[in-house]
Amino acid sequence: MFIGGEISSNDYQSLDFILTPCNYIHNEMSVYGDTVSPECIADLDAQVSYMGPLDIVIFMNSERFDQQVYGEDSIVKESVILHKQVDQNSPSWVSKVVSTSLLSDETDFLQFGYSDDRYFYSAFNDLNPQPSSWNAFPTEEDPFAQYKFCSVSFELDKNLRQINR
Repeated sequence: MFIGGEISSNDYQSLDFILTPCNYIHNEMSVYGDTVSPECIADLDAQVSYMGPLDIVIFMNSERFDQQVYGEDSIVKESVILHKQVDQNSPSWVSKVVSTSLLSDETDFLQFGYSDDRYFYSAFNDLNPQPSSWNAFPTEEDPFAQYKFCSVSFELDKNLRQINR
């Protein structure tokens, strides 16, 4: 896995997991010596046949707001397993957005101006593969062509959702 970049900005907060062919050379990674292994069979049909159907399985911890409960129990922590089978013959990608929320509770028997603030993080729990534009298989003539079998992108929402009650 390669995590890198020169920009620190809310617009670029994401983590991508990309399943690419063995003969794919990443444009930015080539600077660091990204090469094709001699064992690689640089044939799309052979690679698709070797892989077979692709399963995306994501185990994720998430939190959500329960409006019926107050105090610490108002933030429900849960684990979710998401599963989706994608077609290895059609390049696709899945995007997951992780959002931050702030719950400001001012509910008490007597109001003394005290606010109980809690941050919680949640992700949308669906896997809907979308067609990818990375559909040009790398060849000797064009080794930097972009092709992926599948990818999953986790993006941090730059907005804060605030809940006051």
